Amino acid sequence: MGLLQISRIYSMNNKILKALFVVFAMFALLAVLYHSLGVFFYFTNTDLQIFGTDRSPVWRHALFICIGISSFYGLLKRPAWFVCFFGVLTLQQLYSHGSYALYLWQSEHQIHRISIAVIVFMPILFILLLLDQRSKR
Repeated sequence: MGLLQISRIYSMNNKILKALFVVFAMFALLAVLYHSLGVFFYFTNTDLQIFGTDRSPVWRHALFICIGISSFYGLLKRPAWFVCFFGVLTLQQLYSHGSYALYLWQSEHQIHRISIAVIVFMPILFILLLLDQRSKR
């Protein structure tokens, strides 16, 4: 395999990787929208039941609005600090969504699809961020 072919493969994979980061950034915006609705419904005294019962306090929704905006920016620009930020966020989300998915399955025999998606895709995204950061060196 020649150097030109390796360069083309890397270039194609780099384009795919950038497209994946854009897609995941859009999911971060969806999370911002969800948590914004959580804050809005809290102050309008409405129950937020878009994806089931949400018992999160308003401060948690506000915190995840900030985290979601930071994630949107970080996924598009990928500054050096973002990999550490996202690694910590991934651990928190695995604990939070993993615990909730397990609880829901044990208590109601239901599958929480959003939690499953978070458990599967956040570690994959973290690995992609690590690979992206490594390629920049």
